[in-house]
Parts: sequence; C-alpha cells; structure tokens
Amino acid sequence: MDLDICLKESARQWVLNNLPYDQSNNELDAHLRSLDVHDLFIKYHNWTSRFIAPRVRQVHISATLKARLSSIEHKTALKQIIEDIAAGLDLNCYLSKGIQHAADVSGNGKKLNRRRDLDLLLTSWGLHHLHLSTRTMPDGFVERTGDLLFVVFKHDNAYLVDVMPHGSWSKEHLARVMFKELESAEIVHEAKRAKNLSWIPNEEERKQLRNNAINSPMEIDGTMVTISGGMTTAGTSIDATMDTISLLKAIESFEDAWENRNKCLREAFSKDGVELPEVPEFEFNILGDHGPVIFDKKSKLLLKLL
Repeated sequence: MDLDICLKESARQWVLNNLPYDQSNNELDAHLRSLDVHDLFIKYHNWTSRFIAPRVRQVHISATLKARLSSIEHKTALKQIIEDIAAGLDLNCYLSKGIQHAADVSGNGKKLNRRRDLDLLLTSWGLHHLHLSTRTMPDGFVERTGDLLFVVFKHDNAYLVDVMPHGSWSKEHLARVMFKELESAEIVHEAKRAKNLSWIPNEEERKQLRNNAINSPMEIDGTMVTISGGMTTAGTSIDATMDTISLLKAIESFEDAWENRNKCLREAFSKDGVELPEVPEFEFNILGDHGPVIFDKKSKLLLKLL
C-alpha cells in the first residue's frame, strides 16, 4: 500500500466533504475537485479562520473606545457583545455573512475584494469586524449595522479596538490604536530596520495595495511599523500556507515512520494495549480538540498529527 498517496488523497477527500459550497455550481465544483491537497487545505484554513471559536476570553478595551462607551449609538449591543465574549458564547452571529462562503473560483477575473470567501482585513491586519445589533434575523445573523466593532481575537484574550463605520478597512486609526493602546495584542510592531523609506502609501493607496494582495508598510507618528500576519498573492494568509505545509509534513512523517519503522510502531502501540491489524485502514480526519488525526478504522486507533 502506498501510504503517502492514500493518506493525502484521504485528506483531500476529507476537505472536499467538509468544505461547504454549492455543489450544483458546476464551475466551482470542477475547480475544487481539480485542486491538490495543498491548495484545498489553504482554502479550508482560510474559511475556518474567519470564525471565532467560542471560548472564555479576557476582554481588553482600548482607551479610545473606553472613553466613548457611553456615547456610542449601539452601546446596548456593544455591552451585550462584551458580555458574550467574556462568557465564551458563540459570536459568529455578529460576523459578516461572507463566512457562509467557503470557496470561490480562483483566477476567474473577479477582484479579490469582491470575493465573498476572502476577508482581506482579517488576513492582512488580524481584525474581525462585528455588527452591533441584538436583533437576530431569520438567517441566524444579527441585523446588519453601519457601525462595526473591530476586534483582535487571540486564544484567551479579545482586544476591542474601536467602533467605526462600515468601510473603514484601511484606516490608519485602527493600526494606531492597536500599536499605541493594545500592545499586548502583539499585532502591530515597530519595524526597527525600516527607516527613511522613499514612499509610504496613504489610506487610498493602502486600500488599493490590499485589494491586490500586497502587504504595505505604515508609519505611525514617525515610527515605521509592521502588522503581523500578511497575505499571499492569492489573498489568503501566510499562516494558512505555513500551517498547511506543517500538516502535510506531518502526514509524510507518519508515512515514513510506518514504512520504515513499522515494527517499532506496532510494538509501541502494543505496549499501550492497541494491536494494529495486519493491514490497517488508515484515513485522515479532523476531530474537535484533537485536531488533524490519522484514524485506523479497524482498531479505532487515533493518532494526533500535530
């Protein structure tokens, strides 16, 4: 059995089965099925990264936002969101409806900022934007609002940057608040080696660069800064590419161990009370807190890949 081909194909089929898309769209279906496992996992990572995992988080509010909490038009909704974050409740109802779109046809001439499967602000600056309403609509999302709450979500922390109008995707103000007031978010960093650049893009230029998947420099009060993350030319994140590479290397490492140290692996499993069948039926899966795993359908053995 060629384990590498079987496992990678199993992983590829897993993504196709778990990536929600309109299978009646023949062009999109054919496009996705033509992709290799690497490109499919980048699409899957890009889609899942747009959601906010429900988890209890400590809420950090910028001084700018804190100073005007009482005067914000949607302060009731803002208060509810803060409480929901702290309680670890599901926040996805506040997000863009674009999270329902897991994939689009690449290279079809559609501009990146028009593709609903991409969130260029999240990819380039690590910022989620939440709608400020407590009224849930029939589709499960809250009512859309003109003003949005911009937030950086980390594993155990949420950093509330500010409330700004829809379309404030390239405002220097957002980066300034993250740099000056939310340093512990570790999103905006001083670029100590970048000095005296001949050209620093303004807001409109920054917007155009982002829409073409170009990461641009920024200057805040005379300090050159960089913003964590960054985009690839496909409009997806560098993290998506790196995580995909790590996952595929883990699959290859398992293949190598099975092909070249089969006896040692069997003995190790046996010590743990697991006897592998002569011909295991390995398949790829992603299971909740376990993450990516190799699963043997005969013995029910579960091996975490990362």
